[in-house]
Amino acid sequence: NPKPARLTNNNAPEGNILWAPDGKAFVYHSPSDKDFDLTHGFLWIMNPDSGEKRKLKEPNQGDISSLTWTPDGKSLLFNEARRTNLNLYRADIATGKIHDVTNVEGTLRVLAFSKDRTKMVYSYSDFDTPPDLYVSSVGKLNPIRLTNTNPWIENELLLAKGEVIRWKSKDGMEIEGVLYVPGNHKKGKKLPLIVTIHGGPPGHFANSFRAVFHVFAGLGYASLGPNIRGSDSYGDGLLFALQGDVSGGEFDDVMSGVDNLIEKRIA
Repeated sequence: NPKPARLTNNNAPEGNILWAPDGKAFVYHSPSDKDFDLTHGFLWIMNPDSGEKRKLKEPNQGDISSLTWTPDGKSLLFNEARRTNLNLYRADIATGKIHDVTNVEGTLRVLAFSKDRTKMVYSYSDFDTPPDLYVSSVGKLNPIRLTNTNPWIENELLLAKGEVIRWKSKDGMEIEGVLYVPGNHKKGKKLPLIVTIHGGPPGHFANSFRAVFHVFAGLGYASLGPNIRGSDSYGDGLLFALQGDVSGGEFDDVMSGVDNLIEKRIA
């Protein structure tokens, strides 16, 4: 029996391993090929026979998922979180460039591709749209809705109004977050405010359906979900900004967001 051969000697995590269609190489995702580094990482291509590897040119800006090869082995398709949205992207193996495939406002999560990678089934949600299943071609988004799981939510409930907002933190860094207010809120009327902090530190509030924020709005509250420094999906700059300053800048990010809502007479 052949002995297993070690291909990497890496202190950084490796994942999303997937053989190329011709079986001559595989792709994997890792921040580095040496030491652990707090980055969103890169896609790497390795030849298992020679052990040679190369990373694709462009770094990822957020977590990736639903990774798959195109049948010709020339491209990779994957979901990636960027800011508050989740979309489908294509990485060109030859150039290392990453291109948009979809560009929706919301959360488009691919669940399955057809064998030839020309069609996909995905779930979609946004601030006030619960997730349902859709089918579409990959090259051009032409969705056909497959499910309507919670029609009563859209037809019978007064949902919150959600939006992405931005403000300047104490040191001038731009911070983004999600704001929910009651669906019948009138501009200028102050509301009691609930601030929710995501875990991690890497993590983020997305443009997706979050039932708890609609419950809070139904009780008369505004809700703020700030994507403070240390959050993912905003590139490595915001992710790095927490290092060496835990509970410093991130606290200012939260409180400046609250001050912004007070100034706008929302809270």
